[in-house]
Amino acid sequence: MLFSMSSLETAGPMPDALAVLPTRADAPIRLEKTPARADANIGARSQPRAAATEYLTVLLRDALDRVPTLRPLRLDNEGDDVRLSVPPALWSGAAPGLGDLAALLDRLDNRVMIIAPIVKGDSVAWSRGLTEAGRAADALRTAGFSRALETRVRPAGAGAPAGLLVLISGEREGS
Repeated sequence: MLFSMSSLETAGPMPDALAVLPTRADAPIRLEKTPARADANIGARSQPRAAATEYLTVLLRDALDRVPTLRPLRLDNEGDDVRLSVPPALWSGAAPGLGDLAALLDRLDNRVMIIAPIVKGDSVAWSRGLTEAGRAADALRTAGFSRALETRVRPAGAGAPAGLLVLISGEREGS
């Protein structure tokens, strides 16, 4: 099963703005890893995987639209993953919404990573990026995120957003 929409078929008003997302126990969003096919489509995204990524993107976009404190987050796809650009003020607690972000991410069945984009080959930036990503992970846990959380540093490509990113992996947690 790639995903279930059963929790979206609720009757009556939603109790909170995040109710649009399935709960992990009731209807987790599952983005299965698909082995490469041995034909002309090697390297191409599989249709089921692409559909699941699109579904996750739509759910997250709807949740961001419904929760006023999360509207400053920018959402886009990065291959089979979904990327959230988070304003620095949110990580520092200078803006409301960190608890809402923690609640949103906690409802997914996907691996969540905090990534610090850096300039390739800059060892000082590498160390600083790991420290910043670690602080953001601690802030997210303090705000209520209760699952495993990875932190990474990676070179930023041209046109990459500045600041820390949250990457919601196409892989499920624990896979």
